[in-house]
Amino acid sequence: MGKILITFCILFFAYVLAGDVDLEKKLQEDEINHNECLASVPILGEYGLKKPEDTGNNATFCFEHSPNTCCNKTDTEFIRKKMSKLRVDSSNISNKCAEISTMNFCSLCDRGVSTGIIQGLCPHQCSEWYEACKDDFFAGGMEIKDHGVEENSFCSKFSPTCTKVKHIYENPTDFCTQMGFTVNFKNDRCYDGISWVEKKEKAKKPEDEELCKRIFKFIKHLFIRAITNRKFKYTKKF
Repeated sequence: MGKILITFCILFFAYVLAGDVDLEKKLQEDEINHNECLASVPILGEYGLKKPEDTGNNATFCFEHSPNTCCNKTDTEFIRKKMSKLRVDSSNISNKCAEISTMNFCSLCDRGVSTGIIQGLCPHQCSEWYEACKDDFFAGGMEIKDHGVEENSFCSKFSPTCTKVKHIYENPTDFCTQMGFTVNFKNDRCYDGISWVEKKEKAKKPEDEELCKRIFKFIKHLFIRAITNRKFKYTKKF
């Protein structure tokens, strides 16, 4: 029984490590095959950079993406002002709605999104956005965005009438589409709320270091116990 447990734990440990190696390799291949920034993108129009790079201290917002992004200072400043306006003008907007709105707008600067590896929001990411904002208020009229596209704006002190999001949009897809984002139902190559930078960091080491340490400790314990039992049986014979 001890041998079976040890074998199982070793195989499981190897499986966890192999999965991370495969993920890291896949991400590297994606970066090689998609090493140019998209020519145009919704909301931003076009990226300030032609190839992804580490923008370091030049970023003014969306810092989680700055180590590997197509957004230059102009792009991040555009998103920063948009989100700042959202919080200032729409003073009654909930923190949850403001936070996930910021996350999704910053996803435009994600390495995967900005090079076309990742397309659209994952359905669950869109649903979470809708759930976070459905009880917040949208202005009754339409607002013209910087690039000439109409959108509903969150309610502000200047809005003549305001309506809850859930009374305007019956489902998450309509809401996300109106906010300027597509929802990807075709495959899992979509934005799920985890940045490309974070995915690469996770791929460099076991997904759950603590789990791996515990497994290793458990294997060591079983191994020592198995050796001890064997010695005891051998001593008993003589």
